[in-house]
Amino acid sequence: MAHEEFSAIIKSFNRDKGFGFVVLPNGSEVFIHITKAEEFVEELVPGAKIQCTIGKEYKGDAKGDKWREQVTAVLAVEPPPAPFTAWAEVVH
Repeated sequence: MAHEEFSAIIKSFNRDKGFGFVVLPNGSEVFIHITKAEEFVEELVPGAKIQCTIGKEYKGDAKGDKWREQVTAVLAVEPPPAPFTAWAEVVH
């Protein structure tokens, strides 16, 4: 199955639960599992930009079997922009 490469922004990621969600440039949200980003786990924080591949992968659960779009590999991570601290630091 073909996997397309995208830039995405981490919306949320829970290391304890092992999953989260990213937002693609078109605004859609896609699932990300810890096994697809093992070498980058510490860097998966809200606002971080990732280079990743997206594809449909099989998921079987209590609601039935289905294919869903999700991150299939994380290729690189950029930290989120540093938070802007205060205007006073800029003025002085």
